[in-house]
Parts: sequence; structure tokens; C-alpha cells
Amino acid sequence: MLTGQFSPDGTQIATGGGDFMLRFWDVATGELISEWNAPDWILRLGFSPDGKRVFTTSKDGTVTIWDSERGDALITLATHADAEVWSAEFSPNGNSLLAVGKQPYLWHVASPSTVRTAQGLVTDGLQCEPLRVVKQADGE
Repeated sequence: MLTGQFSPDGTQIATGGGDFMLRFWDVATGELISEWNAPDWILRLGFSPDGKRVFTTSKDGTVTIWDSERGDALITLATHADAEVWSAEFSPNGNSLLAVGKQPYLWHVASPSTVRTAQGLVTDGLQCEPLRVVKQADGE
């Protein structure tokens, strides 16, 4: 296991790691609630503020947004360089996701076709590049 986080309501814990599995655990009982296959190692994960979505970042350079109740992968994003995405975080209102690997990227959750660089953020002197949409749940 490489990462874990409590759900916003504190009733579940999500965990992930090198076995490509995203798991949800009941805090009160310690029992496994569900598990889903991720595309690669899960380096980081986190819940949206409302708890309805979970992101995972992967060693293959992707960020996947999941429906936390159904287990559906809603959208998968990839960095331009297919480098590891080390960290990510939903904005406080859940409308945006900031992903950081070798460069920072900002994605608007409500509008998958609207992806932009995190303007003004620079990592190791590199210029920001946009994420690209790899796959959406509706097939677009």
C-alpha cells in the first residue's frame, strides 16, 4: 500500500498501491467494501469534497476520476510526457483538480473538454503543458 485517505464523512478509507487495486474499507468494521482495478500503480488518491468522486494518480502518468459509489472510471487524463503524477488535489468546491508530476496541470472537473495549464506555476523551470483527455465514461 502506498496511499490512503478517509472519506469526507469519515465512514470509509480508500487505499491503493503497487497491485493496481483501489480498495474501500469500512472504518467501523475494518471490512473491505469494494475494490476496483486501476490502470497502473496508484501513487496518490483523494476524495472530492462531497465524497462522490475519487481521483487516483498513477505511475504511467495518468489521473483517473472514479465514481466513488459505482466504481466507474469517469475520465482518465494523461500528462504530455507520460511521466508519473506524484500528487493531486480537488479544489475546495470540487470543481477543479490540480495534478502535479514534473509539471502542474489544472483540470475543470465539470467540463472534461476544458483543460488548461496551471498558469503561473513552474516546476524546476519547466513550462506548463496541458493534460489531454484519454478516455471519458461517455465514450467521447
